[in-house]
Amino acid sequence: SGDTASVRATYAEQLANPSGFSFQQLLSSGVTAARAKQTPDAIKLFEAAYKKNPYHRDVLYNLALMYLNGNQTEKVVPMVRELVAVDPSNGDNFRLFTFAFANIQKAHNEQIKKYNELKKNAKTPRAQKAYDDSARTFFELAKPMTDSALKYNSLADAFPMKVTFSEFTSADDKTTLGGSIANNTDQSQTYTLKVDFLDMSGKVITSQTATVGPVSGGQSGRFSVQG
Repeated sequence: SGDTASVRATYAEQLANPSGFSFQQLLSSGVTAARAKQTPDAIKLFEAAYKKNPYHRDVLYNLALMYLNGNQTEKVVPMVRELVAVDPSNGDNFRLFTFAFANIQKAHNEQIKKYNELKKNAKTPRAQKAYDDSARTFFELAKPMTDSALKYNSLADAFPMKVTFSEFTSADDKTTLGGSIANNTDQSQTYTLKVDFLDMSGKVITSQTATVGPVSGGQSGRFSVQG
């Protein structure tokens, strides 16, 4: 209903004392803040969740997305690299690279525009050259950003499959990961999915393999693995 104050009240305690709450509580609160477009709050909550579990796909994706929305572009690419290392079979992850590099390019283009305007009003040839050199520097920086944005956008579009996760539950004796594999091709495919279960330090505790398929073209098949 647009009642931002009431929404913020639902996660005020988590925001004030994130160390006192679980990973899942912080993640859920971050999602609430993100949906209410309270980006600074969402960033703080997702960062706190990230400290508790730095290998969870959802927190990595959401934190990268909030960094994008919060114009903290310099933090996006490193976070997406972590995301892709954990979840390499989903083109949506690679598309975050596209958005990040496009934002960097946009910032460079704004600098080019600024220096070109300064050059117009410069009083001396020396000042004109200085502004011209600065504009040229940002132009040279902008091109590889454009190339990278196009590269990762094409890569995301070309993924032959898409792995998505819909369940991640932990109990004292086991952890269950479930989801689906979408076949983006026209031909029937059978997939072998390997899952590493990690602890907080990134150490592999156990690995499990699931066979999914055959999956018809344009369809999805489900999987579930336990560690």
